[in-house]
Amino acid sequence: MSVASASNSDSNSEASQNRPHTSTTFLEIIHHPHSNQKTEFIFRDLPIPPPSEDCSRPQSNSTGKPWAPFRTRSDFEFAELVVQSAMKGSTVKRLLKGIRHDWTEPGSTKITFQNKVDFQKSMAAARKFNTQFQEDSISATFEGIKKTFDFHFRDPWKWLLHLVTDPTLASSIIYYPVKKILHENGTSTCLYDEINSGQTWWDIQDQMPYLPDLPLCFLPLHLWMDKGKVSTTSNMHPILLHVGFLPQAIWNGSGNRGGVLIGYMPKVIDPSDPEDCTATEKTVFGLFKREVYHKILKKIFHSLELQSQEGEAVKCGDKIHRVLFPGIAVHSLDGEEAYATYAARGASADYPCPRCLIHKSQLHNLTGNFPFRTSREMQKVYKKAIAARTKAEAEEVLKKKGFHKVLNAFWSIANSDPYHASSYDLLHADDLGKWGKHLFVLLKEVFMGKIPRWPGLKHFSSITTGACCFGKLNFVHQRIPDLYYDITHKGATNNYTTRVGEGFQQEVQQAYLQTNFKNVEAQMTRIDEDQEAIASICMAVDAYDLELQSQIEEGTESQDSRKLGSQQKGTTTQKLMTTFQDKPAFRNFHKNLIGYLRETFSEDIIDGTPLKITPYRCLYIHYKSQEDWNICQDIIRCSPSFHGQPRYDCIIINTEPVTYACICFLFTCHLDLSTSHDMALIQFLKPTKWRPQTPWETCQVYGEQDYRFLLLKYIERACHMIPAFGSKEGLYYLNDLIDADMFLRCGN
Repeated sequence: MSVASASNSDSNSEASQNRPHTSTTFLEIIHHPHSNQKTEFIFRDLPIPPPSEDCSRPQSNSTGKPWAPFRTRSDFEFAELVVQSAMKGSTVKRLLKGIRHDWTEPGSTKITFQNKVDFQKSMAAARKFNTQFQEDSISATFEGIKKTFDFHFRDPWKWLLHLVTDPTLASSIIYYPVKKILHENGTSTCLYDEINSGQTWWDIQDQMPYLPDLPLCFLPLHLWMDKGKVSTTSNMHPILLHVGFLPQAIWNGSGNRGGVLIGYMPKVIDPSDPEDCTATEKTVFGLFKREVYHKILKKIFHSLELQSQEGEAVKCGDKIHRVLFPGIAVHSLDGEEAYATYAARGASADYPCPRCLIHKSQLHNLTGNFPFRTSREMQKVYKKAIAARTKAEAEEVLKKKGFHKVLNAFWSIANSDPYHASSYDLLHADDLGKWGKHLFVLLKEVFMGKIPRWPGLKHFSSITTGACCFGKLNFVHQRIPDLYYDITHKGATNNYTTRVGEGFQQEVQQAYLQTNFKNVEAQMTRIDEDQEAIASICMAVDAYDLELQSQIEEGTESQDSRKLGSQQKGTTTQKLMTTFQDKPAFRNFHKNLIGYLRETFSEDIIDGTPLKITPYRCLYIHYKSQEDWNICQDIIRCSPSFHGQPRYDCIIINTEPVTYACICFLFTCHLDLSTSHDMALIQFLKPTKWRPQTPWETCQVYGEQDYRFLLLKYIERACHMIPAFGSKEGLYYLNDLIDADMFLRCGN
């Protein structure tokens, strides 16, 4: 969660009114008045509740056959394999022939597909359960020649209706904005995480009338588009939409609820060689290209225009009728896309920024206050250029704003000002700019292959080029005030990073390779329909399985926030010492364990009696995040071979101050039929005096110390320790930037 502003009083909140006081640190969540929800207070010192349903976990809405329209579950699983492994039609034909005739006895398979045609009929039926692509075209004239551009697209409003009427999503959809305030020792700090915590959504909701019996709600959308290579000679230009009214865990994740391919932007090719063109000729083609862009975008998003202005009454998945107003509140675009989408002239213009009116002579001024472009102002410029008596007069009007005479497709969609939707491009400005072109060059030789693994942290053994890891090199003018505005109005930066879209380019390339390389767009949209259909049914099947499993486990499932996993074969303390006799951690394992049990539980244990042990290789631990106080989960690994590599994760121990350790062994110790203890063998990591040659402020290095036993209830969460390069083995730096909770938990 991003922190954007702070004050020393509670005057702007309800914190001091009618709330229970249990600690000086608490989170205040103020719901928009239209929501009719009372202000919430979440206190840091409250105990962790038992693990509850994850908002990203699929909810079952099945009547018994969630794999429909497939005849059997086996048919669906076969189709899932075909789609996910990107099989070609000829391979499917051969597989079905073998399964039905050549490889099995008649009647011995549960797959009912008779042949490829039968399989394709089922896939066609499955595609109808989701929003399908449709075809359209636009025309534009360049150098006196009329050119026609054909394209495929999904209707965005139909897709939105599919989401908001889905009962399995009903409990996750966010219909109103909130304000989040952290109160800590008399100081109040505004917090921004989800899109609904930003000021943009709040301001839009303020403008809507309040009707007690018929809620009016804004549905924010997130747009990404960019071209990418699918072969050495070909590019494709996908357009993606994500929804901002679902939690980040859903819309910024994988699966068919994470986002949708709306269409592909057709290629606009300059018939002349750009290297031989004059500046005027380049400007003319740039105008033509932007005209084509916006005519296509106008067609694609046409269904949102009336709904965004007047709203549409919808019976939502929770069976409540609401009037919904969609709008595109967030754009995630690199520099080239931004110039086209905002009809800006480009980097060489007098006003080169597509977002604000900064003169090229001021590009060095990263903290100056320059006005945003607005839809209203740019429409005035457009109309003034149209009304100009001469071409030269029109050109002068446009140059003063660094603008092309293009009717912007987003002007007609309410609450979708494209210049305010434009967002700080973390990937290209920071990851590729400040980091990729400078810091990464200096550090890659030291770090690659030596960083311990961590969930969600990509691990590289070597790097050949910077582009393969971080995307296209495109460093655009980005200013600090723009970033501050984006955080306070649209939430944290992961709401508008281009990284999510750039990752989709791999799927585009895979789809391209499945085609016959002729009329590829039609084939690729059909492939995407197949993937969406299978993903949707897969989520229903997974929810169905989880519901069945929960019914089986009902009444027996542990409510503890710590749970061991990956159980191994049972053994005894004596056998364990024999197996690991060459490892220092297991020396005197039996004697030390008995001593710990006697000291901790006053257990009466005979020294010579071997204790029964059940080893485990992972620990699931739930903890309350200090970032937003939501319940999070860590999976702590303790395995001699995890994906072919030994992995022994590190932990934070609940002491004052906190203590760090490495997990050496996870186990349950069985004293008798009714008494057992879940425990860990750990090696403490304690501060040392060693320092690197270039120490920094608050630099701290941790070293391996003695081994101890520990009850699992004392483990707070996992932590990420990085070997201290240039030192002797066994020294580590704590990575307190792995997530926001770690940053706060470690005293920052």
